Amino acid sequence: MTKARVEPRMAAHLAKLDKYRQAQLSKDDQRSNESSKRKLAALHGAASEIERFLNSTGEYLRNVTSRTRRMLSEGLGGEPQYFGYAEDTFPISLKPEATRLLKKAMQIMDEKGFRFGPALLTPREHKEIGSSGYGGIFWDYDPDMPVPLIQTILVAEGKKDVPDSAEVYTQDEIDRARRLTGETALDPQTGRVTKLVDSEAANDSYYFLSPQRREEIMREEEDLLTSLEQLANTGFRRHHKVATLLADLEAVAEGQITTPGLKRRFRSVLKEVPSRHPISLEGYVRDLRKIAFETGKWDLILTPQEVLLRAGGRVDLLYLTRPYTPLAIQDGTPIADIAKIRKGERSMVVNTDLMDYEMPFGFRLERLDAKGNTVRSPTFLNHNDGVTPLTDRIKEFYAGQVNVPFARPEDWHYEGRDDKKTHPLEKLAQSILNYTLRVS
Repeated sequence: MTKARVEPRMAAHLAKLDKYRQAQLSKDDQRSNESSKRKLAALHGAASEIERFLNSTGEYLRNVTSRTRRMLSEGLGGEPQYFGYAEDTFPISLKPEATRLLKKAMQIMDEKGFRFGPALLTPREHKEIGSSGYGGIFWDYDPDMPVPLIQTILVAEGKKDVPDSAEVYTQDEIDRARRLTGETALDPQTGRVTKLVDSEAANDSYYFLSPQRREEIMREEEDLLTSLEQLANTGFRRHHKVATLLADLEAVAEGQITTPGLKRRFRSVLKEVPSRHPISLEGYVRDLRKIAFETGKWDLILTPQEVLLRAGGRVDLLYLTRPYTPLAIQDGTPIADIAKIRKGERSMVVNTDLMDYEMPFGFRLERLDAKGNTVRSPTFLNHNDGVTPLTDRIKEFYAGQVNVPFARPEDWHYEGRDDKKTHPLEKLAQSILNYTLRVS
């Protein structure tokens, strides 16, 4: 069994993975009103997904060397697909070398005399193990002759078409392969199975090789297995890098990594993930981004209007008289810096209290003009993807119900606003502005 050494830094990431995977959760935590519980639920889900990947690939990588060694000695048996599955668990950059080594193992097995196990059986033997499809014409011809030999005879006699995908073996090939795997040998005259078991061949996979070739194959096998184990260890360590993404997901919930930065990290780490073992973390990223916006981690890149869109949003009075200017710009951060971050984030999804009840909405982070103000009020988006704008039909349904703070006259939700439901901070901001104008 392959035993890959885990580096100390990676051990810390794996410990974090284990911590989140074992977190005690209730079935309602994912929809809890408490952001800390939803955060833990999302990280638990992500850790479970990463662990699933590590387990599914690790099972092959840990055992591929020992399994290959056994198959070199005993043949593939009924698992011709094993090497195909095994090579698809290696990191993408290592797969060509894994394919080369496993193909070499197949060639060695073939030279020794091993063949696909089920193809060596007779109709009677197939029936004994529960196989179907080998009765009828095969059984009628001879239940004690291996199926490929019957197939060849029936095709030659015009009683059966040439098969699209079936093993075509000679009598000598089948006889050798059966003897190597401990099955009864064939009668050289009739091609039918006998009761003779060749114990010497069954206990020596090199039995049919010349003495010189036996020594050469033994060396080739050891070199192959050494290379395969080293490659599997390398693949094992590279796959473990996926666990480092948990730290990035923690950073997402804290607003400490931008969406473009996260995408770069994902591309860097996941580029080696084989297609047969995909990892899906996008849903957890959406949940954690939502938590970051709802808990104010991104408030500095938002305008007062955008902050107040979320239920419970609060803004210092100092910012209210410029409701369309991001807080950081009001604090002196260059407009271009904030515009770049907003362009990367593109949108936010938050729970709102814009109506008489809370519900989630997505909002586009609109472009900034030369003065650092948003060019329009936030565009409403579908909360499920945070990308798709609401249709006119849905806008018509919500018109008159939505009370967006600091709405502009050109907004679809401006007409029919209920002054009684105007956000108190909006009223306060207008009072401050009116006072400022009177004093000046």
